[in-house]
Amino acid sequence: MGAAAIERTENMRRNLKALGLALLAAFAMSAVVASAAQAEAPAEFTAAEYPAVLTGHEEEEKAEFFEFTPGNKTECSDVTYEATLTEASTEVTVTPHYTGCTASGVGTNFNLNGCHYKFTAGTATSSTVAHGAVHVICPPNKQIEVVVGGGLCVVDIGPQTLAAGITYTNIKGGGPGTKTPHDYVTVDIDITGKLKYTDTDTGGIFCPFAGNHTTENGSIVSTVILKGYKDLKEDHTKPGTPEAKEYTHGETEIAVNVRSTP
Repeated sequence: MGAAAIERTENMRRNLKALGLALLAAFAMSAVVASAAQAEAPAEFTAAEYPAVLTGHEEEEKAEFFEFTPGNKTECSDVTYEATLTEASTEVTVTPHYTGCTASGVGTNFNLNGCHYKFTAGTATSSTVAHGAVHVICPPNKQIEVVVGGGLCVVDIGPQTLAAGITYTNIKGGGPGTKTPHDYVTVDIDITGKLKYTDTDTGGIFCPFAGNHTTENGSIVSTVILKGYKDLKEDHTKPGTPEAKEYTHGETEIAVNVRSTP
């Protein structure tokens, strides 16, 4: 074989090797993209059986607070959530309860006025974690009132959507005889500098907030453990009556999860 033929053969080998490497890289990249696409999927709330009464309690040693004026926190010693799940759903209506609250050391009350939260399951980024949104829902012309010091100042939180800042994590239950025998969900709300509110100062220098303004620099930080319980009431067969919508927290715990939709 002449020198020219040998060179042509070597060039062909190099080109084929380069083509093979390029194809391998393309296959690897497509596998990564496909894996990422499979990892992120719409999520939903589920329970072992329905209806499930969901209750959330603050996690021990975790900070629970609202911050309306930067540096001035409203902290509550007890935070609970209540909800009912009648079927697998991408959203759940949650009624919060805040007690033992203070703002810069001043006693504070939360008046919900018929308002509640709507948690959306959002997107599952793995088999155990999902990221969703929080919606503040209120009746017409109503809002959540945070009353400080019996009326020294009032902070109003109206309807709004906080599109990011809530993370759901599935925790596997430990089985019979353990403290947490069934699966449950931790709900981490970390919304910083995005909450819209109106502060009305009626107490002058005694109000802990810089009052009389509307702004969107408020924050909510809360971590609760969300567990499911079997409904005590067995008869929900009376449509159109109040009894049909009444669900009662029983003592029988059932598993709850946030998972990707089938």
